[in-house]
Amino acid sequence: MNIRRIVTRAAAVAAVAVSAIVGGVGVGTASAAPIPGLFYYGQTIAVLGQNSGCNGLVDYRLDSDPAKPGVVIITFTSRGMNGVGPAWEADPVCPIDFDVIWDAAAFGFGSVAGHQVKTVEFKPTRSPGDSISAEIVTGPGLHLVGIGASYVNQFYTELRPQFGTPSSGYIIVP
Repeated sequence: MNIRRIVTRAAAVAAVAVSAIVGGVGVGTASAAPIPGLFYYGQTIAVLGQNSGCNGLVDYRLDSDPAKPGVVIITFTSRGMNGVGPAWEADPVCPIDFDVIWDAAAFGFGSVAGHQVKTVEFKPTRSPGDSISAEIVTGPGLHLVGIGASYVNQFYTELRPQFGTPSSGYIIVP
């Protein structure tokens, strides 16, 4: 019986210490924090956009806001776009429609019914640093996220004159 009391008290002390440490870490952090994840192909997408063969690299970042649990803020940032021809010279903007897909078919892409999609319209220029942000509501926990600039939308109802290397991975959303 003495051992039971000692173990119970030790567990209680450990629980109080852990909650004090964890509670103290979150106090005062109001800015966006990167979301931990494992991405199969990195967080850079090579794209061929919708204006006269425009092309370039776009980086993306996934962040969380402590004030909005279960919400992911995705930010696309261009490294600068290139293009050819008179249409590009007249209007050096490279429209790209990125599809962000999450929770697809219980952790495996392949079922239209089992996932959620958000399309983010991005219009970078020649200058590096153009960016756009969007929010997706995943809920907290482990999620599979896929990001791409496909030539067809996820519901196969729209053809787009673009292409991009896909990126996907698992993230842990607070």
